[in-house]
Amino acid sequence: MIRKNKVLVISLPILVASGLPAQSYQIDCAILLCLADGWPGGSVCDAARAEFIRRITPWPIEPPLQIWRCPMGISYRGPEMPARNLSIKKASPQSPAREKEEVSRPLSAVRREARSETFDKSALLHWVQDARIGSAADTDISGPEFDFVRSIRVYHVKYARQQWISSRLNEYCRRSENVDVGTYGTQGSFGWSASSVHNLPITYGSISGWSKEDCPTISQRAVFIEWRDYEGNYGFEKVNY
Repeated sequence: MIRKNKVLVISLPILVASGLPAQSYQIDCAILLCLADGWPGGSVCDAARAEFIRRITPWPIEPPLQIWRCPMGISYRGPEMPARNLSIKKASPQSPAREKEEVSRPLSAVRREARSETFDKSALLHWVQDARIGSAADTDISGPEFDFVRSIRVYHVKYARQQWISSRLNEYCRRSENVDVGTYGTQGSFGWSASSVHNLPITYGSISGWSKEDCPTISQRAVFIEWRDYEGNYGFEKVNY
């Protein structure tokens, strides 16, 4: 089947410069663009990815991409360079629903070489005059070109415990779990819902011995994040605590 390439155009106010301190560009715009391009190398994307992971590292656990902090629909122009469109020509993303079928072995993360002909890394540094905070993107991101945003899932295993209990009156395997999953809505809003150990992705790795008859002792806490870039390439990170 032949796939037609799509063009993702994100309008952002930018200021091209090097060596700017982190607070001088809007980190969530960098996260958005670097995530779309599969986390290419470079100081800006490295900083964006570090912040992306830091936000899901306890405590607190925050939405890894806060797209409402990236003003894509404003008309502000930076003092040294006019606003411009960032065009990323990519293939249509694969369906996140097929992640478990497509991933045959764990990968710590997806990193690829930057493609200079399709991705303008110099446009990642930008000055934001008014960083507005809200619950969703300030422009329409409901189209399939933004499926990479909605592919992000955060699994918080608050605890997964298992222990064999033996007493004069009874013997049994005691299991308890508290797992939430964080997902993004159509317009980029983030929310949590209840989940379970059985719903964790394959790439999380098995909780060895869970639900086994011999009931080995288990105690685990972790945060796991998975995503796909604009082309549908899969990546993940896991933080045990």
